Amino acid sequence: MKIVITGGAGFIGSPTVDAGAKTHELVVLHTRPDYVTERMSLDIPGGDGKWST
Repeated sequence: MKIVITGGAGFIGSPTVDAGAKTHELVVLHTRPDYVTERMSLDIPGGDGKWST
């Protein structure tokens, strides 16, 4: 399994960087092709790392 975090400031390799972004997309790419890619948003209003789906 590979975890890719896209969007938001401070993430190296992010295609789009928004310094004011507070929601980051967490994409879980499974190694098995029959698994569906899961997408969740990581909400960090105060940097507390709160999960939301």
